[in-house]
Formats: sequence, C-alpha cells, structure tokens
Amino acid sequence: ELALKRGKNIDTFERGKFYLEKAMSLGSSRASHILGVAQLDRLEQKEAVETFSRGLELEDAGAIGELIKCYEKGVGVKPDNGKVFELSKKLSDLDDEKRETYYLARCYEFGIGVKKDYKEALRLYLRSKKPEAKNRVGYFYEIGRVVERDYNKAAQSYKSYPTAFSLYRLGRMRELGKGVLQDKVVAASYYKRACEEHSQIACDAERRLFP
Repeated sequence: ELALKRGKNIDTFERGKFYLEKAMSLGSSRASHILGVAQLDRLEQKEAVETFSRGLELEDAGAIGELIKCYEKGVGVKPDNGKVFELSKKLSDLDDEKRETYYLARCYEFGIGVKKDYKEALRLYLRSKKPEAKNRVGYFYEIGRVVERDYNKAAQSYKSYPTAFSLYRLGRMRELGKGVLQDKVVAASYYKRACEEHSQIACDAERRLFP
C-alpha cells in the first residue's frame, strides 16, 4: 500500500514506476491500472498492454477495462473483437453484484465479438454502475430501440452524465423539438458545449444554426 501511494505521487516516472511495480509484486491490483495509464500517456503502448495484462491476472476492474479498450482500438496490440468480448465477459463475472457490465453491453449493442442483441445490451446498460452507460440508455429511449420511445427519459439519462455525445443529442432534440419546445438558441448552446468537448459533428451543427 505504501509503495502504491509513493508511485502515485512521485513526479519522476521511473521512480514512480519502481514503486508501482513493487506494489504489484505485493499484490496491489490498483497499481497495474495506475501504471498502465501512465504508460499510455507516455505513448508506451505495448508496455501499457503488458501492465494491464498483469492487472487482469490480479483481477483489477480498471486495468481490465483499459485492456478491453486496447484490444478494441488496436492500441499496443492487434485489434481483436473476440478478445474484447472475452475480457468484457470476464469483467462482468468478476463483480459479485454483476454491475461491471458496461463493456459487455457495448459488445451486444455493436456486435463486438458476439451477435447483436439490443435487449441484452439495454439490460446490461441499466445494470451497469458506469456513468457512461446512461448515455447509451438515453439513446435507446430517444430512438425507441427495444423500448417505447420516450424523449423525457432520454433527456434525463443524457443530463445525468454530460458528455460530448449526450450534449449533442440534447442539442438535436432541442433543435428538432423532440419531446421539448423547439429552441434553436438552446440547441446551439448544447452544440457549443459538445464542440468544446471535441465533437466535430456538434461544431458543425452550431455553425449551421448560427453561421
């Protein structure tokens, strides 16, 4: 535990790495997540994958989540949808309360390593403790995917965890008057916030409303 704390707080990367590796050798699973993320920040992608893989052995949820993203995006390793599904299932099974289900839900929604199943995806999103899942639940309600379309529930889900995606969707609902009073000024304000979060489609939408 002391090694973990020192590794988090020391500025010099190599010294921090020493303490974090020491923490892992003593069984600290969190250290694998912290070190792996630091390695990604330094563009040491292969090393990060190795570290996250050690986190997999130590059953650290954060490290497994990062490893899933590496296999999906091909960061430090070849893209492998089968591995993404396998790791997502393992992460879900590690959690006794079955709430680490976000990545598994994405597999079912987008057909990553498994056949698409929107009902299963929604069930897993609703169970997930990850706030990002709220964005996906909102989208299901907005477009009426395996549930009755409900713009109010969509807006509530989007607002509960503002991201570039959810802000853009809120802007679109305002612009088109979906379940709310049509208001292009308010829509533009949502697009602006999403644009500030690096959403190009939102930037284009804002310029379209107010050239």
